[in-house]
Amino acid sequence: MSWLVRLWVPSSEVDQVSADLWTMGTTGIAEMERDGTKVKLVAGFTTQGQSTAAADSLRQHQAVSEKVPPWPTPEPETIVRPGLSIEIDAGRAFGHGRHPTTELALDLLLTLNPKGPVLDLGCGTGVLAIAAALNGASPVVALDIDPIAVERTVANAATNGVELETSTVPLPDFPLHEQATEQGTTLFETIVANMLPVELEPLAGEMAERLLPGGRIVVSGFLSGHHQRVADFFPTLRLLGVREQGDWGGLVLGSGN
Repeated sequence: MSWLVRLWVPSSEVDQVSADLWTMGTTGIAEMERDGTKVKLVAGFTTQGQSTAAADSLRQHQAVSEKVPPWPTPEPETIVRPGLSIEIDAGRAFGHGRHPTTELALDLLLTLNPKGPVLDLGCGTGVLAIAAALNGASPVVALDIDPIAVERTVANAATNGVELETSTVPLPDFPLHEQATEQGTTLFETIVANMLPVELEPLAGEMAERLLPGGRIVVSGFLSGHHQRVADFFPTLRLLGVREQGDWGGLVLGSGN
């Protein structure tokens, strides 16, 4: 079971309130929308007690605690890999752990075994970001332009007891500033993207620029036999590995061996 706190915060107070939420035990915070000078935040918690206490402390920001609503379909699922068990409730968001493209991306990601910063681009329900965090990667960032997907990712992160940084900000606009770069929060050891080639191609250059030296990109979501076409989206990187499952393919790209 997971819980959410929704609240409206003045833009000038977002950083302070976010810091307070982390202190209160949130497992993830998402910026959902802006209305003039205010920002709507959603924070995930693993227990009702934490969620209620946080909402009470932030009552001046119209904070409301609520249980993540159950959705009739699809059913929640458990994704199992050696040493990992991931609980995912897709709700209204797109993406589940049984699709071949998700399985390809997940297995390639776990083979790389990243422990540094990871970006799940187009996170959907958060399967890949949560897997990376459970496997020891930190920090883990989950981006999706669909607010429903980000909200579901926050909820699933809470269910699995992991901390993620989440946002609906498109990758080209995701903040890249000196302090963040020094902390490794916007340059990544690994970037994973499970998306169609038509969605991937416009983002490929930005993805390559967001890699740390020696970093890797995992891509799935394309048809078997089309790996070279997808690899060509990344002319500065080398194709390091290809895997196929049924009609679908996945690959790994990087700047080194």
